[in-house]
Amino acid sequence: MRELPQNQLDPRIKNVWRINDAVWLTLVFLCCFVPFLIAAATDPAPWITLVLVVEAVVFVAALVLPDLMYTLTLSFAASSLVKLAPEETSVPST
Repeated sequence: MRELPQNQLDPRIKNVWRINDAVWLTLVFLCCFVPFLIAAATDPAPWITLVLVVEAVVFVAALVLPDLMYTLTLSFAASSLVKLAPEETSVPST
């Protein structure tokens, strides 16, 4: 098994990045969602409702999928680690 690298990222910075991503995703979502919400309030067309639903699904997926993929990758990597014993080879002496 390989040793851990000397220079690893501080786990706290990963939390900062996740919070930063969540804040930015929320701001972008609101900038896209609110105009369609106002349009749906003034003229409830079926396509506007569809756009609102798709935007909400994409927003939730963007918030949840990175953590889910990270968790699944770790569990897959942990289950696929196999410690291989070095093969013993004997050289016949003649």
